[in-house]
Amino acid sequence: YEGSGSGSGDVLPGLQIYTLLMNSTDIQHKTLTKLQNIMSTYHGYPLELELLITLAAIHPWLVKTTTCCTKFFNPQELSEIEKLKHDAKKGSKVMFVLNLVFRVVKREKILIFCHNIAPIRLFLELFENVFRWQRGRELLTLTGDLELFERGRVIDKFEEPGGQSRVLLASITACAEGISLTAASRVIMLDSE
Repeated sequence: YEGSGSGSGDVLPGLQIYTLLMNSTDIQHKTLTKLQNIMSTYHGYPLELELLITLAAIHPWLVKTTTCCTKFFNPQELSEIEKLKHDAKKGSKVMFVLNLVFRVVKREKILIFCHNIAPIRLFLELFENVFRWQRGRELLTLTGDLELFERGRVIDKFEEPGGQSRVLLASITACAEGISLTAASRVIMLDSE
């Protein structure tokens, strides 16, 4: 927000929070229905299935990034899922994020939070392929495997006024208390509630 230039009388625009409910793509619906049907046969709520459902809701290919996928999908299904990796249209959340990033004003910055690393890696590849952005320049990542000093450098680079960074993909677990990310004009939480 640049203000009207009149000084102290400027009023900042209000915070706007949206919760979007998205329709699954056909392949997502098929994958999620299969996982929900398997879930109904269990007593309790198995963490493996919860993880697979969370990932499939972002993009169906992400189920292949888990070690437990072979317990719930046969080799033929996994082979079909593998073919979807770079097809953004197969994941409703992926399509939404790419469309949003495409439409934002050039000087805006977007912060994308996710619990899991696999979606962060997928988005890195997609941003590189779709927008021709480079890691460390327009694309920054903040994950738990970064040393504290390096995390600070990433945050400083994202917060830099007029800097080249456009998107920060951050693992929620890496963003501990005390981290302030005020440069983002838009924040996306990928994981469902």
